Amino acid sequence: AQTARASLLRSLGVLAGGLAHDFNNLMSVVIGRLSLALDEPALGADVRHLLQGAECSAHRASDLSRRLLTLSKGGVCDLRPIDARKLILETAEFALSGSRVVLEASVPEGLWPVNGDTLQLSQVVANISLNARQAMPNGGTLAVTARNIELDSGRHICVEFTDTGPGIPDELLRRIFEPYFTTKDDGSGLGLAVSIAIIERHAGRLEASNRPGGGACFRIHLRASGRPASEAETPPPQPIRGTGRVLVMDDEPEVLSTATLILERAGFEVLQARDGAQALELARAAHGNGRPLRAALLDLNVKGGLGGGEVFGDLRRAAPGVPVVASTGFMTPGLERDLLDQGFTALLPKPYTGRTLAKMMAGVVQEAGKVSGGAASP
Repeated sequence: AQTARASLLRSLGVLAGGLAHDFNNLMSVVIGRLSLALDEPALGADVRHLLQGAECSAHRASDLSRRLLTLSKGGVCDLRPIDARKLILETAEFALSGSRVVLEASVPEGLWPVNGDTLQLSQVVANISLNARQAMPNGGTLAVTARNIELDSGRHICVEFTDTGPGIPDELLRRIFEPYFTTKDDGSGLGLAVSIAIIERHAGRLEASNRPGGGACFRIHLRASGRPASEAETPPPQPIRGTGRVLVMDDEPEVLSTATLILERAGFEVLQARDGAQALELARAAHGNGRPLRAALLDLNVKGGLGGGEVFGDLRRAAPGVPVVASTGFMTPGLERDLLDQGFTALLPKPYTGRTLAKMMAGVVQEAGKVSGGAASP
């Protein structure tokens, strides 16, 4: 069964990976242009509220591709120490809100933090809680307990979700983590498949069983972090200003024009390229006419042409010392490390907001100026 599930996950992962690049390019345009609109100082309060709602939905849409990619090796965990207690309680409470299911939580304040991806682990808690909610349409109880445990392999936390629903038929218990397997008329069959993929990617374990007295029980084991949970900092946004010439290369016209609008509004002069060959030509010309580039943003995946990875070496020789940022809509494990080892300055995943793009490019230009002993020529 585990081999069959792995085969299904690989097949779904191939499909998801093929869609991710195009989907995230589209979302880069939507989110980028919404960012530009929201930056308009004369925007009315009612219109701003509508645009903020659209931006929120766009971010949720981009999360869908990450959910599918979680089923493949293309799903990447953003690992950091997180407050497991807060995540469990807030997510379970939200998932059950508005239902007749009562949450009974016993999660100690001293629960160890875990090294994990907040978005993905929240998704696991939400999926299990929603399953319990759907299993008890007339009401019931979901008991969530957590404790610290010491195993031979080190410190872990154990989290259990136990409901008072009808339980899982024994003949279906071994299939509930299969992709697309569902007993619900309106179910996608992806919730638990995604959940077990996430937990396994965190080097953890997810198990399901039936309680002797009735009801289902899901148990999660996760390795505890050796560091305290990081607190999210939300400083007030500051205006981002950049100067000088930057090169942007992307084969999607709308992505290219949106990135150009964002960077021009931030103060940059932008040179546009549709593929690696054109980017190299522009970089050489800029260097030759005495107005060199301050930075470059290269799309890694170009249909029918040279992508950022293929042209990187030649671009570095044509524009020595210029920081080069890679961009892609398909993140894979180890990609950022590989690119940094290759010599790229940074990686900017798609989709990105206007502020994220402008901050990234302004930051690499500023750092390059410090290394060279001052600001580069405009």
